[in-house]
Amino acid sequence: MGTYTYSTFQSNLTFELHKRDDISAYVGNWINAAYLDLTTRDRFWDLKVPQPIVFPELCTSSASTTTDGRAYISLPTDCLYPITIHDATSDKRLHNMTWRAYIEKTDRADTTAESQLDKWVRYGGYIYLYPTPDASYSLTTYYYKRPALLSASGDVTAIGEEWDEPILKLAVWQGLMRLKDYEKAALEKAEWVAMLAGKLGAYKKQELDREEFLKPDYAYLQGFEYR
Repeated sequence: MGTYTYSTFQSNLTFELHKRDDISAYVGNWINAAYLDLTTRDRFWDLKVPQPIVFPELCTSSASTTTDGRAYISLPTDCLYPITIHDATSDKRLHNMTWRAYIEKTDRADTTAESQLDKWVRYGGYIYLYPTPDASYSLTTYYYKRPALLSASGDVTAIGEEWDEPILKLAVWQGLMRLKDYEKAALEKAEWVAMLAGKLGAYKKQELDREEFLKPDYAYLQGFEYR
């Protein structure tokens, strides 16, 4: 978790914005907006993130049980997107399908066509299952959650403390843009992009143990030399 409390974020943001007295009602919202942007976006201006920044702290799971003849289960309210679903009853992973493929299944609402689960698709706040379950199945939905907003003065973020400053500086940029101070906002933007670019590879390092990371380079296998 982060170490900056909600109160610390607000006081630091007020200081960065030259201690203006007329923004006290807004700095809390600006902090939360920056927090959500950092944890849910995959592109910021000219900085194209090679892949979405996945914060391990926001990966979680939820258990649920299907109802015989009901084609769906509810998603957790904090779900940003589901990752995969495991059927513990049958001990197998369900396969993701498209919504179009699901609605083209003419037997999806046929109670006589119920069977063991095989596929799933998200639609709105629900996970639709195919085939429609013929019994109660214990499911685990693995998903990426939307972080809870900071509200109490002692609240801290759900992600690592190394992201406290990027959240603060992103809020500084957003605040300056709202205050129409575009020249200073441009400077903050450049500083923030440089700050984030230096952190993008941090979580990528956990993949070093994967087999494909340890394979020799293709050029090396071909006997090429780098000049």
